[in-house]
Amino acid sequence: MINRDCFLCQGGRSECFQWMVLHTNSRTALIPRNGERSLLHFAASYGNEVAVRWLSQLIRHNGLNVDIKDAYGLTPLHVAAKLGFVHICHELILAGAQVATQVIIYMFV
Repeated sequence: MINRDCFLCQGGRSECFQWMVLHTNSRTALIPRNGERSLLHFAASYGNEVAVRWLSQLIRHNGLNVDIKDAYGLTPLHVAAKLGFVHICHELILAGAQVATQVIIYMFV
């Protein structure tokens, strides 16, 4: 399921993306389980400003936090910053993303 959601985040029509999130089980990807990346992570990684703005609003409207962490402790803001998407970073910060969130990655040898 997450593969289809990733594809939608790449830059498909925003109306279709929004409908899929609201009316299918894609909505469960708003808050990931077992360290998966959220839809917001994917939208940020593709530089999709429209999707990031809409997902951020939806997440906040539902009383959730845009600083969702994946299995590596990365938030959507970390992803956007690493990829150099300044416009996405700006959107996420406007949506309440914390710029001081730290990442701690434990490496097991």
